[in-house]
Amino acid sequence: MEQIEGIQIVGLAAAYIVVEFAKFVLTLKRNGASCLTPQEQNWLKNLHEQHSMKDVDGRPIWYMPKATFANVAKQQEKTIEALDAIVVSQKDISNILERILERLK
Repeated sequence: MEQIEGIQIVGLAAAYIVVEFAKFVLTLKRNGASCLTPQEQNWLKNLHEQHSMKDVDGRPIWYMPKATFANVAKQQEKTIEALDAIVVSQKDISNILERILERLK
């Protein structure tokens, strides 16, 4: 039950829609032949297979827990802070070099 609580309903609905759409399009016929090219059919079959895969616990393979997204967001914030610190250091270095150039003149 805990696994079900963690799964986002929107993600499940989107996956279901993709799978059903793939099934629908693959079975569409126009003049006795598919309306899709063989390349498009293969792409949709692969998409359907990917969304149908499950891991050993029965959870869809494409599922990512909310905690994973939170960890990624924290890492992105730390990266932005580091980049901001680099920019500040570069500005300080630039100011120092400008003062050195002025004294040399």
